[in-house]
Amino acid sequence: EVLARATADKSLQDRTEMRLLKLENESYKAGLHAPLTRDHVNTFIFADDETYSTELSRVIAAEIGRQEATEKRIEEKRAKEQAPPPAEERQIDIEEVAPREVEAESSGVTVTCVFKPYVPVGATAEALEISLRNQMEDAGFTSLESITVTGL
Repeated sequence: EVLARATADKSLQDRTEMRLLKLENESYKAGLHAPLTRDHVNTFIFADDETYSTELSRVIAAEIGRQEATEKRIEEKRAKEQAPPPAEERQIDIEEVAPREVEAESSGVTVTCVFKPYVPVGATAEALEISLRNQMEDAGFTSLESITVTGL
């Protein structure tokens, strides 16, 4: 009886070691970029062959799904970073706009413009306001009364 138990234990140990040795190969063969480890199969490593195969297929399918979702997110992020900004966010060279003659007197009209500039990380509202004022003055706008910065 002791010999039979020792033989059964040795057989289980050999089967477990063989499964672990084949695990990396099966992972790559299935298309995973990183192989599964014992942690992935620990709950069913000692199961019968049919259960082990079924559970291993399920885990591999789940990992492939996670891998594809990660690749998709990375590709979307890369495409977003490489895409040019939408037309309304592109900088317009003020020199491209033909100058017009305007009346010098104030008419009581207020014009509101909304800009969505690219702002460096860590920039302050004050620094952005100074930069915008300088750009407007350089472009010939002398009647600027206020700038409100939101979203920083």
